Amino acid sequence: VKSYEPAFGFKVCEQPSVDSMRDLVLRDRGRPDIPPTWTQHQGMNVFCSTITECWDHDPEARLTVHCVGERLNVLQRGCIEAPK
Repeated sequence: VKSYEPAFGFKVCEQPSVDSMRDLVLRDRGRPDIPPTWTQHQGMNVFCSTITECWDHDPEARLTVHCVGERLNVLQRGCIEAPK
């Protein structure tokens, strides 16, 4: 297990300001990196793809809360494929 690293640890200082985070996320469209090992497990892959689909810069392209809830319910039941 790797040691803890903050989501934007290498892109911002240890205690980033709201302004620097706003610039990173809104202006530069920065998103935290998802470790490749997380996507190797089928259930975690569905979870990671759900996260990245919620991060879309275009609000119309983001998943709805209902869709996120359905995917999480599917994962909770132990099914691998998330509903589309």
